[in-house]
Amino acid sequence: TRTLADSFSYHKEIKGIARLLSNVLVEENGNNINNKIKKFSFEKLLINIDQFVYPDGNVALQDINILIENGDKICIKGESGSGKSTLLHLIAKLEESKGKVFYNGIDISDITYDSLFDNVLLVNQEPLIFQSSIIDNILLGDSYTQDELEEVIKTCKLEQIIEEHGYHYELSESGGNISGGQKQRIAIARILIRKPKLLLLDEVTSALDPRTAKEFIDKLNEFINKYHITLLSVSHKGEFDNICNRVLYI
Repeated sequence: TRTLADSFSYHKEIKGIARLLSNVLVEENGNNINNKIKKFSFEKLLINIDQFVYPDGNVALQDINILIENGDKICIKGESGSGKSTLLHLIAKLEESKGKVFYNGIDISDITYDSLFDNVLLVNQEPLIFQSSIIDNILLGDSYTQDELEEVIKTCKLEQIIEEHGYHYELSESGGNISGGQKQRIAIARILIRKPKLLLLDEVTSALDPRTAKEFIDKLNEFINKYHITLLSVSHKGEFDNICNRVLYI
Protein backbone atom coordinates (compact mmCIF):
# COMPACT_ATOMS: atom_id res chain seq x y z
CA THR A 1 0.00 0.00 0.00
CA ARG A 2 2.81 2.41 0.89
CA THR A 3 4.58 1.72 -2.40
CA LEU A 4 1.35 2.34 -4.30
CA ALA A 5 0.74 5.60 -2.43
CA ASP A 6 4.31 6.76 -3.02
CA SER A 7 4.05 5.90 -6.71
CA PHE A 8 0.79 7.83 -7.03
CA SER A 9 2.29 10.90 -5.35
CA TYR A 10 5.37 10.69 -7.56
CA HIS A 11 3.21 10.24 -10.65
CA LYS A 12 1.19 13.36 -9.76
CA GLU A 13 4.38 15.38 -9.33
CA ILE A 14 5.81 14.19 -12.65
CA LYS A 15 2.55 15.07 -14.39
CA GLY A 16 2.76 18.56 -12.91
CA ILE A 17 6.35 18.98 -14.09
CA ALA A 18 5.44 17.65 -17.54
CA ARG A 19 2.59 20.14 -17.79
CA LEU A 20 4.88 22.99 -16.76
CA LEU A 21 7.59 21.95 -19.24
CA SER A 22 4.98 21.67 -21.95
CA ASN A 23 3.83 25.22 -21.23
CA VAL A 24 7.41 26.49 -21.27
CA LEU A 25 8.20 24.78 -24.59
CA VAL A 26 5.00 26.06 -26.17
CA GLU A 27 5.88 29.56 -24.99
CA GLU A 28 9.46 29.36 -26.28
CA ASN A 29 8.36 27.99 -29.66
CA GLY A 30 5.32 30.22 -30.02
CA ASN A 31 5.15 33.58 -31.70
CA ASN A 32 3.39 35.17 -28.71
CA ILE A 33 6.61 35.19 -26.64
CA ASN A 34 7.58 38.40 -28.43
CA ASN A 35 4.62 40.10 -26.80
CA LYS A 36 5.52 38.96 -23.28
CA ILE A 37 7.59 40.66 -20.59
CA LYS A 38 11.05 39.05 -20.72
CA LYS A 39 12.62 40.94 -17.83
CA PHE A 40 11.24 42.38 -14.62
CA SER A 41 12.30 42.82 -11.00
CA PHE A 42 9.82 41.96 -8.28
CA GLU A 43 8.35 44.98 -6.49
CA LYS A 44 4.82 43.94 -5.58
CA LEU A 45 2.28 41.20 -6.15
CA LEU A 46 -1.48 41.68 -6.33
CA ILE A 47 -3.85 38.71 -6.17
CA ASN A 48 -7.54 39.18 -7.00
CA ILE A 49 -9.57 35.97 -7.10
CA ASP A 50 -13.37 35.91 -6.94
CA GLN A 51 -13.24 32.13 -6.80
CA PHE A 52 -11.11 29.30 -8.12
CA VAL A 53 -12.87 26.17 -9.37
CA TYR A 54 -10.97 22.88 -9.54
CA PRO A 55 -11.51 20.54 -12.53
CA ASP A 56 -13.71 18.31 -10.33
CA GLY A 57 -16.02 21.27 -9.64
CA ASN A 58 -14.91 21.99 -6.09
CA VAL A 59 -14.58 25.67 -5.27
CA ALA A 60 -11.73 27.26 -3.30
CA LEU A 61 -10.05 30.63 -2.86
CA GLN A 62 -13.19 32.71 -2.70
CA ASP A 63 -12.92 36.51 -2.42
CA ILE A 64 -9.12 36.60 -2.24
CA ASN A 65 -7.60 40.08 -2.35
CA ILE A 66 -3.96 40.20 -1.27
CA LEU A 67 -1.24 42.77 -1.84
CA ILE A 68 2.33 41.59 -1.18
CA GLU A 69 5.09 44.17 -1.30
CA ASN A 70 8.84 43.79 -1.51
CA GLY A 71 10.21 42.85 1.90
CA ASP A 72 7.00 41.39 3.29
CA LYS A 73 7.01 38.17 5.28
CA ILE A 74 3.56 36.64 5.17
CA CYS A 75 2.17 33.40 6.57
CA ILE A 76 -1.00 31.96 5.02
CA LYS A 77 -3.29 29.73 7.04
CA GLY A 78 -6.59 28.02 6.38
CA GLU A 79 -8.49 24.79 6.70
CA SER A 80 -7.52 21.75 4.67
CA GLY A 81 -8.91 22.11 1.15
CA SER A 82 -9.22 25.90 1.35
CA GLY A 83 -6.76 26.26 -1.54
CA LYS A 84 -3.54 27.37 0.16
CA SER A 85 -1.29 25.25 -2.08
CA THR A 86 -3.32 26.20 -5.13
CA LEU A 87 -2.73 29.87 -4.30
CA LEU A 88 1.03 29.31 -4.33
CA HIS A 89 0.75 27.42 -7.64
CA LEU A 90 -1.15 30.34 -9.17
CA ILE A 91 1.51 32.77 -7.96
CA ALA A 92 4.26 30.52 -9.40
CA LYS A 93 2.41 30.16 -12.74
CA LEU A 94 1.91 26.43 -12.26
CA GLU A 95 -1.84 26.95 -12.73
CA GLU A 96 -3.63 29.17 -15.21
CA SER A 97 -4.41 32.53 -13.62
CA LYS A 98 -5.13 35.13 -16.30
CA GLY A 99 -6.66 38.20 -14.71
CA LYS A 100 -5.99 36.96 -11.18
CA VAL A 101 -2.28 37.48 -10.43
CA PHE A 102 -0.35 40.66 -11.20
CA TYR A 103 3.37 41.36 -10.72
CA ASN A 104 4.23 45.07 -10.66
CA GLY A 105 0.81 45.66 -12.22
CA ILE A 106 1.50 43.18 -15.07
CA ASP A 107 -0.74 40.14 -15.58
CA ILE A 108 1.31 37.01 -14.88
CA SER A 109 0.17 35.54 -18.21
CA ASP A 110 2.08 38.36 -19.94
CA ILE A 111 5.38 37.45 -18.24
CA THR A 112 7.69 34.76 -19.64
CA TYR A 113 8.48 31.71 -17.51
CA ASP A 114 12.20 32.54 -17.58
CA SER A 115 11.60 36.05 -16.28
CA LEU A 116 9.21 34.79 -13.61
CA PHE A 117 11.60 32.08 -12.41
CA ASP A 118 14.38 34.67 -12.10
CA ASN A 119 12.22 36.28 -9.41
CA VAL A 120 9.85 33.69 -7.95
CA LEU A 121 10.62 30.15 -6.74
CA LEU A 122 8.47 27.60 -4.91
CA VAL A 123 9.31 24.77 -2.51
CA ASN A 124 6.53 22.17 -2.34
CA GLN A 125 5.65 20.10 0.69
CA GLU A 126 6.66 16.93 -1.18
CA PRO A 127 9.83 17.98 -3.04
CA LEU A 128 11.29 16.10 -5.97
CA ILE A 129 14.63 14.45 -5.22
CA PHE A 130 16.65 13.14 -8.15
CA GLN A 131 18.75 9.98 -8.20
CA SER A 132 22.05 11.79 -7.92
CA SER A 133 24.36 13.28 -5.28
CA ILE A 134 23.34 15.79 -2.62
CA ILE A 135 25.38 18.51 -4.31
CA ASP A 136 23.84 17.73 -7.71
CA ASN A 137 20.37 17.95 -6.21
CA ILE A 138 21.17 21.42 -4.90
CA LEU A 139 23.12 22.88 -7.82
CA LEU A 140 21.14 21.25 -10.66
CA GLY A 141 24.05 21.83 -13.02
CA ASP A 142 24.51 25.52 -12.21
CA SER A 143 27.72 27.04 -10.82
CA TYR A 144 27.93 28.57 -7.35
CA THR A 145 30.84 29.27 -5.04
CA GLN A 146 31.78 27.01 -2.16
CA ASP A 147 30.85 29.84 0.23
CA GLU A 148 27.37 30.05 -1.30
CA LEU A 149 26.95 26.29 -1.01
CA GLU A 150 28.12 26.17 2.60
CA GLU A 151 25.84 29.07 3.50
CA VAL A 152 22.69 27.27 2.36
CA ILE A 153 23.87 24.02 3.95
CA LYS A 154 24.10 25.82 7.31
CA THR A 155 20.87 27.72 6.78
CA CYS A 156 18.99 24.50 6.04
CA LYS A 157 20.71 22.61 8.85
CA LEU A 158 22.18 19.96 6.57
CA GLU A 159 25.59 19.91 8.29
CA GLN A 160 25.01 16.51 9.88
CA ILE A 161 24.25 14.62 6.68
CA ILE A 162 27.20 16.33 4.94
CA GLU A 163 29.55 15.47 7.83
CA GLU A 164 28.37 11.86 7.82
CA HIS A 165 28.22 11.21 4.07
CA GLY A 166 29.77 14.14 2.19
CA TYR A 167 28.42 16.29 -0.64
CA HIS A 168 28.68 13.44 -3.15
CA TYR A 169 26.49 10.99 -1.23
CA GLU A 170 24.24 9.34 -3.83
CA LEU A 171 20.54 9.82 -3.15
CA SER A 172 18.15 7.15 -4.35
CA GLU A 173 15.18 7.94 -6.56
CA SER A 174 12.72 10.17 -4.65
CA GLY A 175 15.22 10.32 -1.77
CA GLY A 176 14.29 6.94 -0.35
CA ASN A 177 17.58 6.64 1.59
CA ILE A 178 17.17 9.89 3.57
CA SER A 179 14.52 11.19 5.95
CA GLY A 180 11.55 13.31 4.93
CA GLY A 181 12.97 16.27 6.80
CA GLN A 182 16.29 15.97 4.98
CA LYS A 183 14.47 15.84 1.63
CA GLN A 184 12.59 19.03 2.49
CA ARG A 185 15.76 20.85 3.55
CA ILE A 186 17.71 19.77 0.46
CA ALA A 187 14.88 21.14 -1.68
CA ILE A 188 14.92 24.42 0.27
CA ALA A 189 18.72 24.67 -0.12
CA ARG A 190 18.22 24.17 -3.89
CA ILE A 191 15.96 27.24 -3.95
CA LEU A 192 17.82 29.45 -1.46
CA ILE A 193 21.14 29.23 -3.30
CA ARG A 194 19.36 30.89 -6.25
CA LYS A 195 18.24 33.79 -4.03
CA PRO A 196 14.77 34.43 -5.44
CA LYS A 197 13.14 37.82 -4.95
CA LEU A 198 9.94 36.07 -3.80
CA LEU A 199 10.21 32.79 -1.90
CA LEU A 200 7.12 30.55 -1.74
CA LEU A 201 7.12 27.79 0.89
CA ASP A 202 4.38 25.17 1.12
CA GLU A 203 4.34 23.35 4.48
CA VAL A 204 8.11 22.88 4.30
CA THR A 205 8.48 22.00 8.00
CA SER A 206 5.84 19.27 8.02
CA ALA A 207 8.48 16.51 8.36
CA LEU A 208 10.64 18.33 10.94
CA ASP A 209 10.53 17.91 14.69
CA PRO A 210 9.64 21.12 16.61
CA ARG A 211 13.22 21.87 17.71
CA THR A 212 14.72 21.43 14.23
CA ALA A 213 11.87 23.45 12.71
CA LYS A 214 12.48 26.37 15.07
CA GLU A 215 16.25 26.34 14.48
CA PHE A 216 15.73 26.17 10.71
CA ILE A 217 13.22 29.03 10.67
CA ASP A 218 15.57 31.22 12.72
CA LYS A 219 18.37 30.53 10.20
CA LEU A 220 16.01 31.08 7.29
CA ASN A 221 14.96 34.44 8.74
CA GLU A 222 18.60 35.53 8.90
CA PHE A 223 19.11 34.46 5.27
CA ILE A 224 16.06 36.24 3.84
CA ASN A 225 16.90 39.38 5.80
CA LYS A 226 20.45 39.34 4.47
CA TYR A 227 19.37 38.96 0.83
CA HIS A 228 16.16 41.04 1.06
CA ILE A 229 13.91 38.14 0.05
CA THR A 230 10.13 38.47 0.28
CA LEU A 231 8.53 35.45 1.96
CA LEU A 232 5.12 33.85 1.46
CA SER A 233 4.72 30.72 3.55
CA VAL A 234 1.86 28.26 3.96
CA SER A 235 1.98 26.62 7.37
CA HIS A 236 -0.67 25.28 9.74
CA LYS A 237 1.65 24.83 12.72
CA GLY A 238 2.31 28.51 13.45
CA GLU A 239 6.10 28.11 13.29
CA PHE A 240 6.48 31.07 10.93
CA ASP A 241 4.28 33.43 12.93
CA ASN A 242 7.14 35.01 14.86
CA ILE A 243 9.12 36.04 11.79
CA CYS A 244 6.17 37.23 9.67
CA ASN A 245 4.78 40.73 9.64
CA ARG A 246 1.35 39.47 8.53
CA VAL A 247 -0.74 36.33 8.96
CA LEU A 248 -3.51 35.83 6.39
CA TYR A 249 -6.42 33.40 6.72
CA ILE A 250 -8.14 31.96 3.65
